[in-house]
Formats: sequence, structure tokens, C-alpha cells
Amino acid sequence: MEEILIPYSPRPIWENELHRELDKHRFAVIVAHRRFGKTVGMVNQLIKKNNQDYTKDTIMDCFLTKTVI
Repeated sequence: MEEILIPYSPRPIWENELHRELDKHRFAVIVAHRRFGKTVGMVNQLIKKNNQDYTKDTIMDCFLTKTVI
């Protein structure tokens, strides 16, 4: 399989702690301030996870967020 490059440079806390911890657990909840980078970090985590698990028949991941109407 060819290498996929994602133009993403995580903030230090994402790089040093959160991505590593998210790899260990099936479920996660992140509560942080509004400029923490939650959306960007989690979307890139899902991209990474799905690219690593590409041989599975079904990939079931979900990203929930609030919507203001």
C-alpha cells in the first residue's frame, strides 16, 4: 500500500499525549476550551485509525458534535 500524507501538524498536547491515549481506548470524551483544536485533532485521529484498519470489512467510526440551529 502506498503511503498517504496528511498535511497536519498537531499541537504539542495532541502529539505527545492525546493521540497516544486515544489509540489505547475504544471510547473517548474530550472536554476542553473552545480553541483547543478538538475538531481538527479528532478528525485526523479518525483518518489515521481508518487508514491503519483498512483491511477490515466494515469500519464503524463516529464523530459527534453539537449543532446550533
